Amino acid sequence: MCRDLVPSGLRQGERLARERGLSHVSYEIGDALDPKAPDAGAPDVVVVSGLYELLLDDEVIRESIERLRGLLAPGGTLVFTTQTRHPQLDLIANVLPNRNGQPWVMKCRDVALAEGWARAAGFGEVASRREGVGLFTVTVCGG
Repeated sequence: MCRDLVPSGLRQGERLARERGLSHVSYEIGDALDPKAPDAGAPDVVVVSGLYELLLDDEVIRESIERLRGLLAPGGTLVFTTQTRHPQLDLIANVLPNRNGQPWVMKCRDVALAEGWARAAGFGEVASRREGVGLFTVTVCGG
């Protein structure tokens, strides 16, 4: 199940899934910061990609990770991304608008901070890996 607040993002996901022959994917409007359990029951895996970088309030992210932990099935896995550095944050904020037409401000965070939020939410196994360029880290939380 893929959720997004923006219908056009859901339509794009549906199109990409069709092009790749993926048929067991569903799409619905949903708020990542106020997640609802799917009708089919608790999910085994939740992925939050490219969202936490756009949120400026650390407490909102911490609460999100905690809520998602409570939403997962026992033994479930949370995967999320963290932007740890970006050499052009000022340029992006001063040149590019976000989807609301405001300056596109992003916040970099130390991966240890994000891992700490996951552990505090009750995940026993937390591991992060930085992608090749070194801008983002993918954190996998389970247990």
